[in-house]
Amino acid sequence: MAISNSGWRRYLWSCGLLIVPILVWNLVFPSFLPPAFAPDEFWREIPPFVGYGENILRFAVLLLPFLMPLEVTTDMQRRGLQLFVVGAILYLMAWCALMLFPQSAWSTSWAGFLAPAYTPLIWLIGLGMVGRRLYWNWPYRWWLFEMLACCFIAFHVAHTGIVYRRNY
Repeated sequence: MAISNSGWRRYLWSCGLLIVPILVWNLVFPSFLPPAFAPDEFWREIPPFVGYGENILRFAVLLLPFLMPLEVTTDMQRRGLQLFVVGAILYLMAWCALMLFPQSAWSTSWAGFLAPAYTPLIWLIGLGMVGRRLYWNWPYRWWLFEMLACCFIAFHVAHTGIVYRRNY
């Protein structure tokens, strides 16, 4: 499952294709989440270190997949794709629980409220396993993406944890 390495078209068949549905989901459905996730409330009184760290790492983690060819030719890449799919499903289920049952014991618990913040780690690890290289020869190793993803999730969970403490 590889595409020609000629011209700009190669960037169309990148690992970024895998995250497009998640990005669309994140743009379409946030208004259905509980009020604590509304932008004004979610970003209220977040320490600058947490906010900047989270956003800088978010940018890197969401940009890099568009610079990685989508190739599923090795066993590790196949396992990574499977992990990505499982993680994406868990992530969407975490959102659905909050949207459909916002007052449930799960949604008001720490684990449930923070689930959309920590479940992306699963699909991001899978994505890193699929995206083993960049389109050009830079000193890049797939585990660099995994490190960035883990740091992003740490900031994202810290941010969401602050919001949880403030609201529950």
